[in-house]
Amino acid sequence: MTNLSDLFPAGAGKQVSFTASGNISSSGKPVVLNSDGTVTEVSETSTPIAAGSSVDFQGAAGDVNYVSATYDTTNDKVVVAYKDDTTGYGTAVVGTVSGTSTSWGTPVTFVSGTLSNTDCCFDSGNGKVFIAYRNASNQGHAIVGTVSGTSISFGASGVFDGGGNADSIQAVYDSTVGVVVVGYYDSTTTYSRASVNTISGTGFSTGTPVNIYGPNDYILGATYDSSAERVVFCYQNTSNICKLLVGDVSGTTIAFNGSQYDVGIVTNANADVSYDPVQNKTLLYFNDSTANDGKVGSCTVTGDAITVGTLVANSGASEGAIRAVYNAQSATHVLGWYNSGGKARDATISGTSVTLDATTTTFFSDYIGGSGPLGLTYDPDQKVCVFAFRGDVPATYEGMAVVYQSAYSSTNLTSTNFLGISDAAITSSASGNITMKGGIAATGLSSLTPASDYYVTNAGAIATSGDVKIGKALSATAINLEYQS
Repeated sequence: MTNLSDLFPAGAGKQVSFTASGNISSSGKPVVLNSDGTVTEVSETSTPIAAGSSVDFQGAAGDVNYVSATYDTTNDKVVVAYKDDTTGYGTAVVGTVSGTSTSWGTPVTFVSGTLSNTDCCFDSGNGKVFIAYRNASNQGHAIVGTVSGTSISFGASGVFDGGGNADSIQAVYDSTVGVVVVGYYDSTTTYSRASVNTISGTGFSTGTPVNIYGPNDYILGATYDSSAERVVFCYQNTSNICKLLVGDVSGTTIAFNGSQYDVGIVTNANADVSYDPVQNKTLLYFNDSTANDGKVGSCTVTGDAITVGTLVANSGASEGAIRAVYNAQSATHVLGWYNSGGKARDATISGTSVTLDATTTTFFSDYIGGSGPLGLTYDPDQKVCVFAFRGDVPATYEGMAVVYQSAYSSTNLTSTNFLGISDAAITSSASGNITMKGGIAATGLSSLTPASDYYVTNAGAIATSGDVKIGKALSATAINLEYQS
């Protein structure tokens, strides 16, 4: 049995008695069927903004640097990559999120040599973590990780930069082609470049790197626009002006066929982009060095072109180490930055406009140091974001992780669990009748428009628009329940 129509086919009885889990407040209330066979009134719950306590992901006192983070959707785990400043080695650790707290496995060395400029992403097609970094010889190397439980193992490292030097590394997964694109600054050629990397097993192969735009451009952030099927890069040019450009991946190469978008504002190596799959827009977030403030804007990708809407000021103070990530539960972008502590704020895109939440949250009150931006990733299982960074706690730098929860509303209603409408109020654990598909609900209802279709909203109201269609009004007080189960 996979849906309600298997249990109650067409022509079944109009009313059936069920036990309530939680009070059903009155007659005429939409109810859902729970997995244990009880029923609950449709309702919506509000979850407030919250930040958990900081947790040492390194597991012992010691300095860390160049911290980046990603989320493994195959294993529901956070992976943090960083440089262990005690050994100088490249290290990764697997985290488990529960509510607003984290627990961490034992850190694993993935390269026994000095490294810098880590960035990582998750290849969901292969179920692998891809960590890109600059090795001791300044070359761009990467390694593929496989999560198992609370640990991670690695294959052999390889070169992604074609033999040049790599700085300011950004890795992003192209879900359409199924490859990892790495953008970086090649100090040998003085160009920012991008390479396409294909994972196979525990290794990867790399296509020929391509220049992104002009000389001395410095990559700052990258994301993937799945609607336009383009990789979006933000960067600064030799005059430190913030710029945007999109790349089109085909096979093992990437082409930059469009013109760059000139934001026209000086930044200071602090910028990021994140994609909104509901609005089909990309959020640009950067520090405006002239105004000494963070700026946020909505970007539209059309083919190989990108434009930016009106920019909105954020905190009114300089913002460093910035990152942005999309939270699918709250439908907001989480902005993270450092200014007298770690700060977070939600931004909502609507078309070409951005609205900032009224609340700015300090998720870490002490100094955040190190090189590069914050590590930041979204956990869709727990519906929260995880910050990872080098934190002073105090006077000693350690690897810190903090969970940030955006405000959101959730409902117990889905398209498949709506059961029917209550015939009367039912006390929790008591039994009462529910009018179901094929029946006519005619108690506790009023002001309906005959012949109009009606729906149940996430908040439990019966209205002419909503989330689950339930049937047609026969009169001002009765609905013929014909919902699709």
